[in-house]
Amino acid sequence: MIRDLIHSRTKKNNVIPPIPLQQGFFNREPINLRGIEPIMFGITGNSSNEVDNRFAEGVARQLFVRPGEGFHSDLMALNIQRARDHGVPTYGAYRKFCGLPTLRSWRDAKRVFLPGATAAFQKLFKHPNDIDLFAAGISEKHVRGLELGPTFGCIIGRQFEDTRDGDRFFYRNPSVFTPSQLAAIEKVTFARVLCDNLKGIVSIQRKALRVAGRNNPRVMCENIPKLDLSHW
Repeated sequence: MIRDLIHSRTKKNNVIPPIPLQQGFFNREPINLRGIEPIMFGITGNSSNEVDNRFAEGVARQLFVRPGEGFHSDLMALNIQRARDHGVPTYGAYRKFCGLPTLRSWRDAKRVFLPGATAAFQKLFKHPNDIDLFAAGISEKHVRGLELGPTFGCIIGRQFEDTRDGDRFFYRNPSVFTPSQLAAIEKVTFARVLCDNLKGIVSIQRKALRVAGRNNPRVMCENIPKLDLSHW
């Protein structure tokens, strides 16, 4: 079935139809047949939906369920159960860890969570600080300019910092590169990386992970600076 989806193209603009998430798990056939380019062109050419506490069917009911199999696998349920199995503290504990104000009542919770989430949590938990971390984290209102609320933003930010600081080969560490080499590396953008590695690419927006538009127009790859190797 997946091969048929890949080979069937619309006659109008030669676009490969979307591949359902359930058919993409553990399946390299689309990349083997077409390469990584169609996927990367799709990622850089389309805008993603805003992150919220609602999950697509492929994640909420069919996570890692192969086509034709009848059982359900729910990412949210798995994450909550794994956290309980491993003794991960509750939402209130992580707010304290992150230096965020403690929720003293459900009235406080309404100011923190997305519309409707507080009422649902109130049916299941005695106090907002008792909510499972994952459920509460994905239900927080986003920090301005981010796709996360303050608690998950804190946790993920701290994890990236620890990963960086614990890596003695991190490229910004002293003596890894000379100052001029480091300056040359930091001028290279992800757009340049894609231009150097995707077959058939001609143009891309300078900020590759942001939607192309008036403030982020597509430009020819030849106009995006390459790594200056003269510093090595």
